[in-house]
Amino acid sequence: METENNTETVSEHTSQNPNKVTVGFKCHPELKTALLKEAKQLDISLSEYTESIVLNRQAVNKTESITTNDEILQYQKTIEQLKQRLAFYENNLLYDLYNAHKDEVVNYINSEGKTVELKINELTDVYTILINSFKINKP
Repeated sequence: METENNTETVSEHTSQNPNKVTVGFKCHPELKTALLKEAKQLDISLSEYTESIVLNRQAVNKTESITTNDEILQYQKTIEQLKQRLAFYENNLLYDLYNAHKDEVVNYINSEGKTVELKINELTDVYTILINSFKINKP
């Protein structure tokens, strides 16, 4: 019962005190060094940096709790779909065409009917030329 009274006294004291109080903890020297470097990069004191970490702990916990297993599975599914789409566009044929024509200058007619000169520097350049090689009859 005496412990409860002391806890209440400390709790009442801290809630009524407008000034900051000191909180200390022990850590490995490597952690302290890392925290000091991070604080220095932000041009703030170790105390300010540590306080910001402690104050942001609830935001971090909320962010972590938002990600559920269902959300993770959905993210994984989306990643797989995007990988499949990427594999469709970046296939061996496209790479072979790129390697065979790298640094060449190619003329093609774009969708507006204008002749465009394009030097093949990237894989996307080959894709652009291939796409524009088809003529679409517009009504």
